[in-house]
Amino acid sequence: MSRAATLAGGVAAVAMVLFVAHSCDRVARRGRHHAPYSTYASGPQGTRALYLLSRRWFEGTTRLTHDFGRLPEGAVVVAIGGCGQREVREPSRFERETVVRWIERGGVLLVAGSGPMLWDALEIDLVPRCTEDPGWVRRAETALEEGLRGATGASGDPVTDTRAPGTSLRPVAPELFGLSALTAREPARVVVHRASPGAVRVLLEDDTGEPHAVMVRRGRGAVVALSSASFWLNGEIGEGDGAPLFVRLIRMLGADGPVIFDEYHLGVGMRRSITQWLGELGVGPLVLQLGVVLGVLLWGVSVRFGAPIAPLPEPPAGAGTHVGALGELYRRVGDVPATVELIVRDAFARIAAHHHAPGHDPERLAAWLVRAGRREAASAVRELDALGRRSVDRRTLLARIGEVDDLVRRATQPLARRRPGG
Repeated sequence: MSRAATLAGGVAAVAMVLFVAHSCDRVARRGRHHAPYSTYASGPQGTRALYLLSRRWFEGTTRLTHDFGRLPEGAVVVAIGGCGQREVREPSRFERETVVRWIERGGVLLVAGSGPMLWDALEIDLVPRCTEDPGWVRRAETALEEGLRGATGASGDPVTDTRAPGTSLRPVAPELFGLSALTAREPARVVVHRASPGAVRVLLEDDTGEPHAVMVRRGRGAVVALSSASFWLNGEIGEGDGAPLFVRLIRMLGADGPVIFDEYHLGVGMRRSITQWLGELGVGPLVLQLGVVLGVLLWGVSVRFGAPIAPLPEPPAGAGTHVGALGELYRRVGDVPATVELIVRDAFARIAAHHHAPGHDPERLAAWLVRAGRREAASAVRELDALGRRSVDRRTLLARIGEVDDLVRRATQPLARRRPGG
């Protein structure tokens, strides 16, 4: 490899390392890997400072990274958004129905600048009024990074504020009196639908009397809509009264549950599986009980009534089966006389077993049968002994086996009963 190629490779490697280090530094400082208005984002357009403030003031503050399902009773769900927001997961129909029932039981939904998080059933809406260039937070972020806000530029000239013009707000509710430094940038228009006059309460308004923070009571809970969340962003929460406004709002709502920041509809997290849904609904004990009942039913159905039926014994193999097996064996080896000899020997054994004789030697067996009064059987034994001594070949094998079976039947047939008086 030439010296020029080596030098070029080294320069490229150094440039790549510097680029990666610079990118990692920017991501770490600006929180680019999280969506705008997210409590995970540490850049000027994030709300991590607000989340840390809530954790310090309100015990149990947490983030919601899954869809609205089983929300804690009496909690405050905080949904933040506005101009410059890239993507929003709008609540599904099931989520909307769940949230409405949850609010009526005492929950509080606090929405700041995020119009998609409100719908008709909540009787309040936010109509956005963003400029054609909805990136004022991006301009503010750039100003912060370059050290332009409240400082001087590289040339030493004073720098003007590059943020979008804001609308000054003043508190209307007594609980918020004393808060003066509240500026809403690119605020939405707060519209209330079909709510009864006694259920609506204005919290903040501008110099013209237009409401910018409204609370609508529903059942035991409430919905609070703020026209903008700019005073809660990291880049501005330290300049005005955004932090005291949040603390006073949460205290004024008087919720019993924790403060929950909605991250799921900003794009963080994922939908829950059917197992998680069932677990949160408390179906586990029900499934366990059904399993026990089903097990008992299956056990009851599987138990037989009465004693088990013993299998019927197979019928004893006859002489034909035994002879056939032996014949097939000796047919393969071709020793016909040996086959006949074994068949005759087996015949003597069956006769002896039938009469319970002590042995199956032909001469002794015949003598024992004579003494026992079974002369016909003794005669059959002698004929069988003589038959076994005669020569035999393949052609006469089957006939010889038939003669053996006939003699065995003669020797084992029962005695004829004598008639009375005969």
